[in-house]
Amino acid sequence: MSSRLDPCTPVDAREIGSWFAETDVLVIGYGGAGACAALEAHAHGAKVTILEVASAGGGTTALSGGQIYLGGGTPIQKACGFSDGCADMEAYVRLAAGANADLEKIRVYCESSLEHFDWLVTQGVEFNPEYYGGKHTNTPEYQSLAYSGNEKGYREARIARPAPRAHKPRAFWEDGGRTLMAALIKAVERTPIVVELETRALTLITEDARIVGALCRQNGEIRAWRAHSGVVLCCGGFIMNREMVAKYAPRLKDATPIGNPADTGAGLLMGMGAG
Repeated sequence: MSSRLDPCTPVDAREIGSWFAETDVLVIGYGGAGACAALEAHAHGAKVTILEVASAGGGTTALSGGQIYLGGGTPIQKACGFSDGCADMEAYVRLAAGANADLEKIRVYCESSLEHFDWLVTQGVEFNPEYYGGKHTNTPEYQSLAYSGNEKGYREARIARPAPRAHKPRAFWEDGGRTLMAALIKAVERTPIVVELETRALTLITEDARIVGALCRQNGEIRAWRAHSGVVLCCGGFIMNREMVAKYAPRLKDATPIGNPADTGAGLLMGMGAG
């Protein structure tokens, strides 16, 4: 089979001579999204395999400041003296997301915010109950709570009661993302989840219009992974794909790309190719 597979063109399972490995849930990408998806699938009883193109987990999440948008009255918000409600959080996010936002997804995200916070703590993510009152993309020291958006803006404050919702794991300055991923990777390592590194997903495999796996390049070979319960694509960053940036984020086409070399949009292309 050709090594120059098109991510936008799934391969029919009938073309697969043999399966290299099988699992219940196949997660492609080992950044924050991939780690969380794998942990949740395992918690629900699935056999899980993670495929990661790099030589270690982390992805773009590890390069970020690690701020997570949480609200509704988290323990950190309360410890720092702030009152917040899910309705205010939802109203602000709906405004910030603009006219084409998925309102149902926003509702679920905001209503589940406290559950998300508790889940992260259960995985071993530590937050420091200190508030940073300045305006910066990240807290300068170990503070875990700050404003990350325009919640206090005139228009925004008239629609939703302002509250700081950026939660950074307890880490110095810009180390929040690295610290977050370290905790999630440790959580994965405490489970039987299989992690395959230096494995590049090339395209999905379909059977009767259903996704049943992925073709990947590993150790110089094209190998097929079968997934009995689904494939989760967690490698959608596309800032390093200049063609996709020009098409989907044209205002950034001349900007200096910030991300990791694997941010080529492979997950989005595979997903679109599968319909």
